[in-house]
Amino acid sequence: DAAAEKSVRLGATISDVVQITANWAKLGYNLNEASGLSESSIIYMNVSDVTNVDEAVQHLTTTIKAFNWDVNDSIGIVDRYNAISNKFAVTAEGLGQAMKTAGSSLSLAGNSLDESLGMVTGIAEITGNANEAGNALRTISMRLRGAKAELDDIDYNFIVLNKSNNKGFVGLFKFYISNIEPDLYMARAKVKLAKDSKKI
Repeated sequence: DAAAEKSVRLGATISDVVQITANWAKLGYNLNEASGLSESSIIYMNVSDVTNVDEAVQHLTTTIKAFNWDVNDSIGIVDRYNAISNKFAVTAEGLGQAMKTAGSSLSLAGNSLDESLGMVTGIAEITGNANEAGNALRTISMRLRGAKAELDDIDYNFIVLNKSNNKGFVGLFKFYISNIEPDLYMARAKVKLAKDSKKI
């Protein structure tokens, strides 16, 4: 049947194919969408270190929802993760985890998926930890949006500094706080002013 054919073609077990398809269906996707999403999920597992089917679905789900991604092009997300992991010192799993952590906040701050992946990759190249990059970018994007309610749930000063021994990352985060953040507020204000003036 279809599950058996897909398992052979993608190098997965029939049980994984059935479970992943069922997981997507439970999230409200129709049979055709769930079938396509399950295939992308299996390919994601193949190109990353993700071995848990639930984790694979979570990584793709959060990215799709955060960036309002076309479910019929879910393989486009996997292709990006795979291409970046082949060229830079970051794993496909790390990118998926970072988007799970920061995707929604980065999208609300006006960033595309490609821009978000670029930022995660840039930080992870220095720190060697994409998950820490996701945590930092989540906090930074919330500060830029003035999301006080969200930030109240996070200890801004210690979110990463107290949980990481990576001096390179600590230095980067401190550099952001003292040098970049103040200018970003003004830069975004100028961009908004320029956009508004074009509407007049």
